[in-house]
Amino acid sequence: MQAISSHQVDYGKDVAPGGQLNSKLYVDAKHGSLYKTKFMAAVRLWKKREEEKKVLLKKTSQLEEAWTQKDKFIHSSRLIIKFREDHISRLEKKLKAECGTVADVESQALIDQLKEEISILRYQIEHHPKMTRYAAENYSLREENRQLRSLESVKKADEDEAQVAQELEEDFQRAMEVDRNMETPAGASTSLATDALGPPAVEKLKAQLLQKQSDLTAVLQAFEEYKEITKKQMSQLESDKRYLDKSNRHLENILEATNAYKKQEVSELNRIHVETLKILTTPTKAYNLRSRLVPMSSPEHLNSSINDQNDILAEPSPSHTTEMALTEELRQVQEQASQVRAQLGEEELKNSKLMQQIAKLEEQIHVMSLESGQKEEQLSTERTNKNRDHLKLQEMINSLQQKHQCEQETAEVLKSEIRDLRLVLQSSDKELAIVKEELRDKQSEQQRQASQLSSSLIATQLQLDKVQLEWEQLLEQHHTLQDSFDQLQAEAKFDADHARQQMQDRQQEISQLRAQIAELNNSLETEQEHTRTLTYQLRESRENTSKELSETAEENTRLSKQVLDMTVQIQQQVSKLDHREQNLCTANETIKGLEQKVEQDKDVVLHLINQTRDLRSELNHKEQTIAHLSGDISDITAKYNAACLERKGVEEQNTKMQAEITDLKEALERSCASSKIEVEVLQDEVIYANEEVERLTKVLDEHNNLLEAAQEQAAQKDIVIQNLQQKVQQQHEAVEKTIRNGALKNVESTCTPKAIAKTPCTPGSFSRDLTQVLESQERELENRRSSMMTMEILLAELNAERAAKNEEIQRLKTQLTEKEVVRMEIQGLLDQFYNKKPQGGTTNSEELIEGIKQSLLKELQEEREEKEKVIQRLSDTQKKMQTQESMLAQSQTCVQELTTELRNRCLELRELSHRVQDEDRLVKENELLRKQNVQLSEENGKLVGHKNHKQRIEYLVKLKKDNTRLQAENEKLRSAMSIMQDNSGPLL
Repeated sequence: MQAISSHQVDYGKDVAPGGQLNSKLYVDAKHGSLYKTKFMAAVRLWKKREEEKKVLLKKTSQLEEAWTQKDKFIHSSRLIIKFREDHISRLEKKLKAECGTVADVESQALIDQLKEEISILRYQIEHHPKMTRYAAENYSLREENRQLRSLESVKKADEDEAQVAQELEEDFQRAMEVDRNMETPAGASTSLATDALGPPAVEKLKAQLLQKQSDLTAVLQAFEEYKEITKKQMSQLESDKRYLDKSNRHLENILEATNAYKKQEVSELNRIHVETLKILTTPTKAYNLRSRLVPMSSPEHLNSSINDQNDILAEPSPSHTTEMALTEELRQVQEQASQVRAQLGEEELKNSKLMQQIAKLEEQIHVMSLESGQKEEQLSTERTNKNRDHLKLQEMINSLQQKHQCEQETAEVLKSEIRDLRLVLQSSDKELAIVKEELRDKQSEQQRQASQLSSSLIATQLQLDKVQLEWEQLLEQHHTLQDSFDQLQAEAKFDADHARQQMQDRQQEISQLRAQIAELNNSLETEQEHTRTLTYQLRESRENTSKELSETAEENTRLSKQVLDMTVQIQQQVSKLDHREQNLCTANETIKGLEQKVEQDKDVVLHLINQTRDLRSELNHKEQTIAHLSGDISDITAKYNAACLERKGVEEQNTKMQAEITDLKEALERSCASSKIEVEVLQDEVIYANEEVERLTKVLDEHNNLLEAAQEQAAQKDIVIQNLQQKVQQQHEAVEKTIRNGALKNVESTCTPKAIAKTPCTPGSFSRDLTQVLESQERELENRRSSMMTMEILLAELNAERAAKNEEIQRLKTQLTEKEVVRMEIQGLLDQFYNKKPQGGTTNSEELIEGIKQSLLKELQEEREEKEKVIQRLSDTQKKMQTQESMLAQSQTCVQELTTELRNRCLELRELSHRVQDEDRLVKENELLRKQNVQLSEENGKLVGHKNHKQRIEYLVKLKKDNTRLQAENEKLRSAMSIMQDNSGPLL
């Protein structure tokens, strides 16, 4: 980028070789290059974060896939069991169809036994420790998933990505140098384009590489799974092949036997047939046969009578009777042969079933022998490992003994030092007491300062609220003054316009009156000239007639009256003009007064604006002081948090040391237990060898010894069960303490149990505490609800009052508008009256007009006064409304605070319910373990009947392995329980 900027600068120098222009272009190019570098760095960081996110998402997906595979394995095992059950039921149906309705007692017993075994296997699979192990593995996988999401391994990824980014940047700079050497200065834009296009291509390649790697890992995993599945299938197929070979051999033997039996039967039938034919052909033999057969067929009480009496029966029987007897005897023999054949077929079927079962059992024995060989190998490896561990432990014990001796020697030295240190400690205790007192004083001072700061904060907040209220009031006053100023300005404009119109009308009237006066003067002059002429004529014609003189006198009097009337009218009009001029002067004075009021209002507004500015400056100053105080408080809290963290670190170190000590103790106890188990196994083997020597001679003694050994084992296991029950009770008490106090207390694990105890009942104190907490919280909720209801009622009342006052304001506004309309109508009527006023009138009409005018002016003044009163009422109502609005805002804030508190309490209750559910789940798991313990006790009872000592030893080893496995699962459950308590502790 620097090369590009220098290239741009050179290009600018070629275009404009001036000094100032060159420096400006160089500065612009430098700023542009810095901006571009920063932008590119930001883009790279963003892309790194995106890549990290993708990697973590892939890891989570892989973990989820492993979880799903385990679930599939469990599901497949269940499906296999169902398939076997269906197959067994199908075989049972076939056997019933072949054998008929009446089944044999032995087959039914075998079927019932198989069903019982299936039910036992199903129960064992459902409650098998592998299922709990899979659940624990799922839990551990989820924890790993959370740890990956919490970005614990981001540093390594960052380092790798930084190295890759550096390499890519170096390659990119090399490519840019090549492009710069190849291209001309005019192609600067193309270099920028390549700069913009380079990183996206690299990112795409990175994404493709990651995708290929993920695909490769997925394919490898699938291939390994396929290998395992094929191995299992091959083993199953081999076992099936062996079974089928044996069954085929057995069937071939059966066929050979049946063929031989059939040949034998045919030969026997042929022989019988030949003998019968011989008997039929020779009568003497038949007679002898008859004499031999008749007593067999006749009862004994008749033989005596036949021998005694010489009756017709002593006569020889005819030949056809002998033939009939022979045919009947042949039929009986054939029936007996058919029955014998049926019995033979049934026995052959039984034999075939038994042979199949024998073959299956032989295969099972073969598989068990292979498994036993594998187990023996594992046992040998375990024994070697145990021997190694035993040697290591002996070495450790020797080293520990040496260390113990060294420590005893050092302890003697330390005792003398301790005596010296006690004196030092006494002095240090005194100093510590002094320091503690000082710390207490400092803490009290800090608390006092904190209380002062909180009180000052509260006071400042109150002052701020007051200032805000004053500011709002000033704003409202400003708005009211502005409205009144606008109204007064409008009224002044209206009055000025009205006065101008009146002035114009009066000027027009004055001009008209002056014209009339001029006309009257002209008429007077003409009349005077006429009178002069008439006097001249009269002087000339005095002598003519007296009538003409009288007429002229009358005319003169009439004209003099008219002149007097005109002079009176002129005087009246002059007075009217004076009055109107006075009105004009008063109107001008009112206009000036209004202008002065407007200027005064402007001054007031400026004063208010200055006050608001001062208040704002004060507010800013107070906010700054609040910020400083909050900064001081944050510093104090940070120091306090640091001290708490140091204290927690020390506590954690102590807990770690205790955990290490307990782990060492557990390891020693386990090694001792394993050595004891080996000794017991060897003793059992010796006993077994001795008993095999004396087995033939002392059978009864062997049975008695076996019974005594079984009783001893039962007693030992009862003791172990009691110990485990005590431990479980202790653990439950610890759990209750942790629930009450809300703090974590490490439960120290003791020696490895040999069996699992029964689950104790849930403690009553915990349920009582929960019920008390729930009842108290329900009471608080009811109180809050009642307060909410009262607040809602107050809000409804305030809203009703507000609506009523709004209606009053609207009514007053309508009255004002009506009065303004009436005033406008009166003004229009006055204008019409002045315009349509008669030119000639009497004094009475003028007085009436003046009276009407004065009454109208009074009415207008009264209306103005009423208007001012209404404006005052409106301002008062507005102030009341503002106060009510502030009260409403306060009530709304209170309601919001109450709702937030209710939500927090609901969340706390929900968390408590979740916690109770988790504890119930743990209790259920303990019940499952109790059931397994019952099964183990039953199996121990069955163990009493074992006569084979090798089986007994193998069973004991299996039991010990199960006990160790169950112990590990119990530790996992304890860890999960502690994690749950950690999560639920800070919430409470």
